[in-house]
Amino acid sequence: MRRLLLVPLLLAACSRSTSGLFRIEVAFLEEDVVDLVTVVFQGAENAFVGDAVEEADVVEPAGPGNAFTATYDLPERARTGLGFGSGRVALRVTADGAVDEEPLSFSFATTTALAVVRRSALRYGGEARLERIPDVDLVFTLTATRASAADPFLVETFVEGDVLLGITFPEIRGRFGGPGRPRDGIGPGCGDAEGCIDDPEVEAGRFDFDLDWINGERFRAEGEVGRCCFFRETFLYGDVL
Repeated sequence: MRRLLLVPLLLAACSRSTSGLFRIEVAFLEEDVVDLVTVVFQGAENAFVGDAVEEADVVEPAGPGNAFTATYDLPERARTGLGFGSGRVALRVTADGAVDEEPLSFSFATTTALAVVRRSALRYGGEARLERIPDVDLVFTLTATRASAADPFLVETFVEGDVLLGITFPEIRGRFGGPGRPRDGIGPGCGDAEGCIDDPEVEAGRFDFDLDWINGERFRAEGEVGRCCFFRETFLYGDVL
C-alpha cells in the first residue's frame, strides 16, 4: 500500500522549474524516483560485491552449455535497499578477455585482472522503502578497469530494465561511473540515465525522465509529464543509499 502523503492539493509551480503539476503529483513522482533509484543503486551494489551463494541455491551451474553463466536463487530474507523478499540472479564474468569458468568464486577484492566485465541479471520481489512491493527485472553490466593489479578499479555500471512499484511502472536505461560501487561515490558528470515512470496516481500523464549525477551529494531528475507539465527536482544520495 502506498503511504498517504499529507500534501496540499494545489496547482502551482513547486520550484523554479517544476510546473503544471498538483503538489500531490510532485510528491508522488518524488517518491517514485527515490524508490526506483534506491533499487537501482542497491542492485548495482550487490552486482559489484557479489552474493554469498549456498550450493543448495544454485539453479544452474556455469558450464559450456550456458556460456559459463551461473544462475542461483536468493532465498527469502530482508535485504538492504530491496526489502524482505526473494529472487534469482544470472551471473557471467569475463576477466582480461577470458570467460571465468567459476563466476560464483569471482571477487573484485582478490582478482589480479586489469579489465573485468561482470553481467548480473536480477529478478527480485521485495518491499520498497516507502511500503510498496517492487517487482525488479534489471540487468547490470559492470565494466571495471585499472592500470595495474596494485591500483583500484574504476567501474562503469550500465543498467537496463524495469521495476514495478505496486501499480506504478518505471523503466530505466543508464550508466554511472566511479571508484567501485555506488556507495563509494559517483563522479560528477560520470553518466546519466533515461526512462519513464507511469504512475496512475499522477493524472498529468507519464513522466519521461532524464537523470543526471550532479556531484557526490546530489542527482537530478527532470522531464516532461504528459503533454504540458514538467518535473525538475534535485535529490540527495543520502535519500537512496
